[in-house]
Amino acid sequence: MKRATHQLKCVIYSVYFYTIFLALLYLFFLYGHIRFGDSKRAQNIEAWRKLSLHLIDTLFFLVRVRIKVTGCEKIPECPVVFAANHQSYLDPLVILHIVRRPFAAITAPFDEFPPIIRRWFAHMGCISVSRDVFEELRYEETIHAEQAIAACVTTLKSGTSLLIFPEGRREFKKRLLPFHLGVAKIALEACAPVVPITLAHVDTFFPTHHVTIHPVHLEATIMPPVALWDVSSNVLEDVVYLERRIKKHLPKSYFSEQSIPHIPHGKRAAFFDLDDTLTRSNIYQKLVVRYLMAHVSAGNFQKIPRLLVKRMLLKHGYFYLAAIRMLKGIRATEFLSGFYGYLKKHKKELFYPQMLELVRSHQEKGNAVFIISEEPQEILDPISKLLGVPCFGTILEKEKGVFTGEVVGHLMKDEYKREKMIELAKKHNLDLSKSYAYGDSYHDYAMLRGVGHAALVNPKKSFGARCKNLGMRIIHEK
Repeated sequence: MKRATHQLKCVIYSVYFYTIFLALLYLFFLYGHIRFGDSKRAQNIEAWRKLSLHLIDTLFFLVRVRIKVTGCEKIPECPVVFAANHQSYLDPLVILHIVRRPFAAITAPFDEFPPIIRRWFAHMGCISVSRDVFEELRYEETIHAEQAIAACVTTLKSGTSLLIFPEGRREFKKRLLPFHLGVAKIALEACAPVVPITLAHVDTFFPTHHVTIHPVHLEATIMPPVALWDVSSNVLEDVVYLERRIKKHLPKSYFSEQSIPHIPHGKRAAFFDLDDTLTRSNIYQKLVVRYLMAHVSAGNFQKIPRLLVKRMLLKHGYFYLAAIRMLKGIRATEFLSGFYGYLKKHKKELFYPQMLELVRSHQEKGNAVFIISEEPQEILDPISKLLGVPCFGTILEKEKGVFTGEVVGHLMKDEYKREKMIELAKKHNLDLSKSYAYGDSYHDYAMLRGVGHAALVNPKKSFGARCKNLGMRIIHEK
């Protein structure tokens, strides 16, 4: 009964909160347009920022948001970089309310937000950043990370403070994510102090995947400014230092479970599935059909309909084993004859161009890139040569160069992908908590859950919805 009563109160409060918020949002927006007009001039941008502060103060007063703030007196008068952990969409509002100072903010692409919000961001002079190659291509108004750093430095040198969430995205799992290096690069280049801010309980008040708001007291701790040039000239050392400062004031529940190991000085990596992630279809099936069509015989002719029937009737793993058994008695060199040339000739048809661009982007950033697939290793070797990426797959048994139709060990899928990823992380000193993984199906799920940044390519609706709730990105490729 108490639980039902509490839930009812939360629903009523949520309706009240959203009603007040939307009403104020549109009223203040109308007033701003009448009073200041557009935001093309610097004084208008500053006016919109101050108006935003008045809006948030009014909202928090009417909906009775209570925030316990510690350390406001520690904010220096000069332009600073406010660096905070990111728990909720409400975070920028809370920070503006407690620091009492207009600032520019780094945001995700404006088109990710509702129209009225993106117009507010534009009027406030927010810096919209593309976080990967897909956002660069999809959103014209965004700028690349390196351009964003230059824009942030210019903003600070002009006398305006900056808000940045170094994690790059919200904490879906109530655990602090590793910081990106941008915050240190900006602060060092602009010679601006960083003010670390720890937010607590905002994700309880405004949950990530629920519209119902749970009114609780929020906490914010503002720490003394940090001159990173006195800490270290190494940006990695600097961001690790900031991480530790913010961690000190987070709830203990944040550190009760660490499912992804965090090696502060480890490198980033990107792990890709192959079929339906990098490629438009199953490469192995194409190769089998190609071989059977090139080696016409009564026995091979019968294998094609058998393969199609098994594809329809058997579950994925069993079908794959059945397809491998069809290779029994076939010489490996004969099976793969001309395959590399086929890949080169049909590269644009076989691979998603934007996914290949993403591979290249990771390589340019210095991230270690790997392909982990259930495809036979013999098929992956030519792909590795074509893309310049190490590949790891299923090992097929051979006797004197002839396939036996058996697998050595296991199919490279499910938990085995995660095990291979962890093995590579140990070997190459990789930090999985700040690494990336890309897949398309449940067979990639364990691998996706093993990194800090996961994305799905054209997933089935139910699987995509489940993973989106865990903070994974959805990529739609054509």
